[in-house]
Amino acid sequence: MKTTVRISLSVGIAAVLLILLMVWGGVSPLDALDTLLRLPPQTYLLALGMHLTVYCLRALRFNLLIPRDRRPSFKRALIVSSA
Repeated sequence: MKTTVRISLSVGIAAVLLILLMVWGGVSPLDALDTLLRLPPQTYLLALGMHLTVYCLRALRFNLLIPRDRRPSFKRALIVSSA
């Protein structure tokens, strides 16, 4: 129950911020969707690859900053850096 409320609240806040940004910036949802649909798939894949690379590098940096005897696994560091 607590997780559901947290996720719902987070999604709600993100939606409100997105709506405010679109209203303030004068961008309609149809304009944004049209622009996204015109982008080639390679653009999406490149952005996804860059995003994943940044998260992995953050996890690596996090791991390197923690003393070896207390260092979490890379998977756990990735979870922490993603949060």
